[in-house]
Amino acid sequence: MKKLIALIGIISLCLGLAFAEEKIQSFEEKHQDKDFIFLEDRETIKVNEDWSYRKEEYRKLEILKEEARSMGEIPIWYDKEKDRIIEFSAYTTTPDGKKHKYTKTNDVSLYESYPIYSNAMVKMVTMPEVNVGSVIEYKVVIESKGSQIKNAFWKVIYFTPNNPTKLFKTAIILPKKLNIKYKEFNLTYKPKITQNHATITYSWEIPDVYDERKDEDYVPPPQLKDIPEVVEFSSIKSWKDMSNWYYDLVQKNIKITPDIKAAAQKAITGKLILKDKVRAILEYIQDNFRYVSMSLGEYSFKPHSTDQVFKNKYGDCKDLALLCVAMFKVAGTESNVALFMDEFSITDPQYDLPIPTLFNHVVVRIKDEAGKNFYVDPQLKGYDIGEYPFPYQNAYTFIITQDGGEFGRLPIFAEGRGYTRKDENIVINADGSALTEITSLWPLSTSIDLREKIKSLNNTQKEDFFKDLNAMLADGGEVLERRWGNFDNRYGRIKSYVKIKQRAAYIVSDGMIIIDVSGYRRNIELTKEKRENPIFFPVNDCDEETAIYQIPKGFRALSIPSNIDKDIGFLSLKREYKRDKDKVIIREVVKHKRIETPKEQYPKVKEFFDKLSSQTQQRIVLKKSKSWQQKLKEIWDIIRQ
Repeated sequence: MKKLIALIGIISLCLGLAFAEEKIQSFEEKHQDKDFIFLEDRETIKVNEDWSYRKEEYRKLEILKEEARSMGEIPIWYDKEKDRIIEFSAYTTTPDGKKHKYTKTNDVSLYESYPIYSNAMVKMVTMPEVNVGSVIEYKVVIESKGSQIKNAFWKVIYFTPNNPTKLFKTAIILPKKLNIKYKEFNLTYKPKITQNHATITYSWEIPDVYDERKDEDYVPPPQLKDIPEVVEFSSIKSWKDMSNWYYDLVQKNIKITPDIKAAAQKAITGKLILKDKVRAILEYIQDNFRYVSMSLGEYSFKPHSTDQVFKNKYGDCKDLALLCVAMFKVAGTESNVALFMDEFSITDPQYDLPIPTLFNHVVVRIKDEAGKNFYVDPQLKGYDIGEYPFPYQNAYTFIITQDGGEFGRLPIFAEGRGYTRKDENIVINADGSALTEITSLWPLSTSIDLREKIKSLNNTQKEDFFKDLNAMLADGGEVLERRWGNFDNRYGRIKSYVKIKQRAAYIVSDGMIIIDVSGYRRNIELTKEKRENPIFFPVNDCDEETAIYQIPKGFRALSIPSNIDKDIGFLSLKREYKRDKDKVIIREVVKHKRIETPKEQYPKVKEFFDKLSSQTQQRIVLKKSKSWQQKLKEIWDIIRQ
């Protein structure tokens, strides 16, 4: 009997293990909802003692959905001057097991119209038979003379790829004598470190890796403690050394020709105040130079000389920034180029190894003798000094100075930066028709975008644009008058005035007119049942609206809603109603605050937004007043009864 019980127990255990094994999903099954998966992603970099290096990349990916067929075009980025592709192979394996070699390659200059950037190249590889179930496999080996910084090497590796990867392998082989530093952040996958008398190798072989963190709106900027699975290598000893190298490069490339000097002096003629001089030079560059988008990267770190940029009349961010510095120098204004990255893209860079490509943009820091230094960017056409797009808020900078550089931040914007206002005066007639006058103060960024859009249109396109705008504003009525304020100026917010006539603006029924007051439109989603991160609303702003309803003669306000006062911390809404003789006045103020709300409060926040629309949907009821004859008849009818 005991043997039988034991046998049954063993069988049960085996069955349990068998069922458990059946429940374990394969890598492909686990990620079957994705467009494609990497079966292998491998990279090996071997740095030589002369700072040149050899990079080998191998990738193998499987197409799971039709949407991923665009993966049939493989880009291989390289620098024509520094890099040499010494080995390349690529083929597609179809579900029937047949291999198909790539059909063609095409070496393309990324900036063909801009000769000074002609070294930036991409080899586009076209793959055949890229269908669901196909596997693309390619290998490329590049020998490089090294980075743009002489005698320097840096590399950042992220171990949480955006696409599911069945096998992730990477190795960095470094000469010991180069003393290249290594730093890791919150690393689970520790490297295998091997070394001999000449080299030290860091290698990783990690199965089934994928950044499974779910995307959520309104996530706080990244903090050092939140960085997942990152390592850095850099031979640059300190940020001071980084600044010294770039400062020498800046000084070498600032070449003030007679033409540059003359242009700067002409631009600042009659300008005595610092900001007026700075503004004049920025406007000159914005109006006379084309911007070429070329972010800081492995092959695009050095600025071109100012005489070359001035002659060509185009440049990328670092080129135009350096030309600004040169022209500010003519104007007697001290300035420095500053590396830039927005606050949601990196953590505080002073805790990183000195790596130039942590930044992706260049701006200019102006030194104010009064101690109120400020940043300018020649790309920000339409933004006056001290004005920036919202993504610039609290951005990180590294200012290149003669004495070793300094870290900085752009300002956090006050509420006034995001202030808008709308005033409506609505004259309602007894038949439900209305005459509405609307005066608006537009958002700054919208004002700038509209000015630029209108400038780009021809006369016919402008007519069509304003025709469509009238139709949208009229909402079935007729635009009688429309005026713009501050439209033709270079800076500032646009103001607008529009007068609209609507025949059936309000429904009249049984002697009553109903005025619907719209509820809060949920432009902040937060609809998921659970949340993994704190809620962070990034900006301070304020929208203020006032609506004055002129009650038609013979009507009275029968019902007016109660005031509303709702607040969830990062959003508050106040709506006040007021009777004033023959008018009903509504004043509404909606504010957002730049604060972080703990994820534990998410249920309360979600409930707040779930209810806010219905709680703020209100109506005003206007009732037609009875004449004294009607009132007398009603009294007489009551007496007779």
